[in-house]
Amino acid sequence: MAGLKRFIEVDVYGGCGDLKCAKQDNCQNKINSDYHFYYAAENSICTDYITEKLWNQGYGFLVVPIVLRRKIVEKYVPPHSFIAVDDYPTIQELAIHLKRLISNREEYMKYFEWRRDYQTIILDQRQHASAERLWGFCQVCRLTQLKPRPTLIIQNMEEFWDKSCEKAGEFVDEFLRRSVIAGLPSFNSSAAKKSSNVTPLSTAQNVHSVNKSNSVKSLWKTITY
Repeated sequence: MAGLKRFIEVDVYGGCGDLKCAKQDNCQNKINSDYHFYYAAENSICTDYITEKLWNQGYGFLVVPIVLRRKIVEKYVPPHSFIAVDDYPTIQELAIHLKRLISNREEYMKYFEWRRDYQTIILDQRQHASAERLWGFCQVCRLTQLKPRPTLIIQNMEEFWDKSCEKAGEFVDEFLRRSVIAGLPSFNSSAAKKSSNVTPLSTAQNVHSVNKSNSVKSLWKTITY
């Protein structure tokens, strides 16, 4: 986040940031009104591992979700509905793309074209009284019975799981290394401060977006509940 803050204004909620969102507050509504993007990074980069960070906030609100790895999510979500960090060689290139989308309403809105044909429905007891419990496990079991698949026997669960996950921090470390080589100053204790040649997005001109205020920001942290 320290690197990205040099190019774009970032709001961080929860234990890692200065902003809080208590359970009884309605601050999540700000996602629709104040932000263009939502960073939906998981705590692990693993095959088929997607949690509520993407489903609830990323697709439950009118923002464009940002994920770390394209290959992890693209087969489960509508095309051109998210931004993947690994599509860009450096933080600089990612920030340039985000700023370009904020200043170009037509390009930004292309990330919402899938909503013409689909809508997001979160099946849980809090929002749907008729939904089954266990957060959808019953539905998954029923589908496996309706359309049986070849039996897969995993002999060593620990080995199977380890092979499906990337080494913790490996992708982020490499991404930051490339960014430093490309000209981004090394990260240190003062890295969160904006340098003098960086223009925060809140001062950008001709900012356009649906249901967004002129105070342009990017929500770069999962809101803690």
